[in-house]
Formats: sequence, C-alpha cells, structure tokens
Amino acid sequence: MRHQNLDWNKIQLAKKFHLEGLSPEELKLFLHWKATDMDFARTVDAIASNSSLKEDLAQLESVDEDAAWNRFTLKNFPTEPRSKTVFLTSWYRAAAVFAGVLLCASVWWMEFSNRNADLQAYLPAGAFSNKVGSVSSFLLPDSTQVWLSTGSSLQYESNFLKNRKVRLQGEAFFEVRKDPDFPFVITTDGLKTEVLGTSFNLKAYPGEGVDLSVYSGKVQFGEKDRRDVFLLTKNQNISWSARAGFTEIKAFDSAITPDWKSGIFRFENANLDDILKSIGRWYPVEFKVSGNSGSCRFSGEFHRSSLEQVLEVLSYTLNLSYQIHENTVRIKSKPC
Repeated sequence: MRHQNLDWNKIQLAKKFHLEGLSPEELKLFLHWKATDMDFARTVDAIASNSSLKEDLAQLESVDEDAAWNRFTLKNFPTEPRSKTVFLTSWYRAAAVFAGVLLCASVWWMEFSNRNADLQAYLPAGAFSNKVGSVSSFLLPDSTQVWLSTGSSLQYESNFLKNRKVRLQGEAFFEVRKDPDFPFVITTDGLKTEVLGTSFNLKAYPGEGVDLSVYSGKVQFGEKDRRDVFLLTKNQNISWSARAGFTEIKAFDSAITPDWKSGIFRFENANLDDILKSIGRWYPVEFKVSGNSGSCRFSGEFHRSSLEQVLEVLSYTLNLSYQIHENTVRIKSKPC
C-alpha cells in the first residue's frame, strides 16, 4: 500500500467518516475516492472493523498533535528513540500518526481478507445478501456498522440518508450511528424496530418469527400499526411469532456476543427439527429425514465445525444415521 498517495484532504475525510459521519456532499466525494483509490478504500475498510485503529485515528482530532504523537510512538515504537522527529512540524506529526495507522490497517487488512473473502465495505442502494455459510461486515451510508449473518439480506433505498430505513430478512447485528433527527428503522414481516444510536442483534428469518437482543442503548420494538410497542434497554431480549405474539421481556448477558458472529452453533434442549433448521443456514445442503426421533433432545455447542463433525456428534447423541450424497443429506432417526 503506497501511503504517500493519501493526501491531507483524504486523511481528514477518512477521520470524519469514522468519528463523526459525513454530510451528503462529503459522502459523494468519499465514495468517489473509495471507488478510484484502492489504498484509500482498503484503509477505510480495515479501520472500520478494528476498534484499536479507530482509537489511534481519534488522535488526529486537532492539528497540534504533540500529545498524540508521544502516545502513538510510545505505543507502536516503544524502543525507538525520538531523535530528530521531535522537530517535525505539527502537520507532519499528524500525518505521521495517520501513516502509522495506515500501516497497521494494511497489515490487519491482509490478514483479515484472507480469513473472510466475503467482507463487503460499502453498499450501493438496493439489496445485499449472503449465500449460505457466508457472513459479512459493511458500513451503511450513515456510518452504521452492520454484520450480516448467513442466508440473510438487507435492503435500503437511494434516499437512505433522509430516512434511514432498511428491511432485514434473516439475522444481523447493528451498531447504529446516532442521529437524533433521523431514527434508524428496520422493518421485518409486519414489525418495526426503531433506534437512535445503539447496538443490537435482530433475527427475522422467513416463517420463524422475530427475536431482538439489545447490547447497548434503547430500542423501540413492535407492530407497524403501534398496537403493541415495547421499549428495550441493554441486556434485554424479546421475541415475536405469528402464532404466539410477543413474549415477555427477559434478561440476557450482553457481554456474550451472538453465537453466529463467532462461528458457534449452540443448542439447549433442542429437537432434531430445530437443529437441522439452524445448521441448514450454514451448509448448502438439503436435509431429508425419515423415521421418528420422538422426544430426543440435544444440548451442546460446535465451534467452526465441518458438517461431517456436526453429524457425527448428533448421530451418537440422537440415535440417528446419515448419508451424504453431493448436496443432499439423508437422515434416518430413531427414538432415543
């Protein structure tokens, strides 16, 4: 990455994008640079997904960066003497701080992109979706960060900055950029989730109801016609289904991130149908089940396991046999 190609205007715009948000005019310029300058694009993407890089970037809040320079060099080059660098002008100090951030970002980007080729950094107006087994992370035009789960899709219109409305099918985790003038609104099968600035996980796969967990801030959740509306705060969860309606609000531990973000399958007293429905979102196969598993239940978790590993464990615990042929898995179940 040729950091010298990033001029001061780009440095300032990148800083504002991550720390404050951009006006519509600034956003147009930002998108132009992001589309035409690969160094700029990759740097913005890396910083967006790494909180420690954002902290370093925040040191450029003012042009006179004596304190920031000292902190940054001590943190990143603790054994290096300052020598002549003490006499750099304030502008060059700020630029040097940002160059260090770029270096960290570029190294991190190469490592991360090798692990997740499906990462998307910025979306055009319209729809974005993940195929089965893929998870992605991206920024919306208002700088809201979204992690989109497997087999999920998110839609928003070209006038998003004027209404901040999206439609979700599937599951996603949001870190919403605060904007008191324009609440962030998500619609899912007749329900509406409305927030100002917060983080939460929303699950709404077709035909499976809706589940909301709030990790910070406040979230308003309910039916579009506002017959039933609930206000949830941190550590609170609520679910809805077409058959049973809304559950009671219950507590959960927000220190534990959603399982799907960490590549974990976790089940508690789950039957075979629920298990296959869950893992079917991660593996591009069709399950065909014969027999009757009766009252068999499974509790446990899998960490980034292959389909064969999952099925082997289930075959022992749920008394079933299986065969894999291309994209079809035939399962024969028996009562436990």
